[in-house]
Amino acid sequence: MLLQLILEAWRHGRQVPAMMEIEWEAEWQHSIEDIRKRYDIKPYRSVLPANMLEVFGGGSWWQRLRLGWQLSRLLKQLKSGQNPYYA
Repeated sequence: MLLQLILEAWRHGRQVPAMMEIEWEAEWQHSIEDIRKRYDIKPYRSVLPANMLEVFGGGSWWQRLRLGWQLSRLLKQLKSGQNPYYA
């Protein structure tokens, strides 16, 4: 899972414009949505559930079972070369 996150983050970083070229001092007063629109920065979206650690750490038995099922299906997709977010 860690390697999956690293790969996703690297791909996302390659798709967005260079952040060092943005004059951040001039952008502080703008909302993140405005900055994303202005520089065409898409939010990072992982194939892994955002609440994965919280559910495994303290979720109900059913929540953990459901998450385990989702992760096993995702792992099967990734092993076959499919990625739901990157074609």
